[in-house]
Amino acid sequence: MKTSHNKHKPYADKRRKPLEFTARDHVFFSVTPTKGVGRAIISRKLSPKGPYHIMRKISLVAYEIALPP
Repeated sequence: MKTSHNKHKPYADKRRKPLEFTARDHVFFSVTPTKGVGRAIISRKLSPKGPYHIMRKISLVAYEIALPP
């Protein structure tokens, strides 16, 4: 398993980039609602329609966004 990990790590690291946003940026995000264990529900109701405005940064990976009414 370690050999496999070492083989794929350089390939993954080349394509990985750290993402960091600031307030007043616009972002797209996707929602995958799940129900139960391992079952995904495909719903058009929660699919993203456009960019959302970031209100504030809470932590390194948490942001408050303005959702439509």
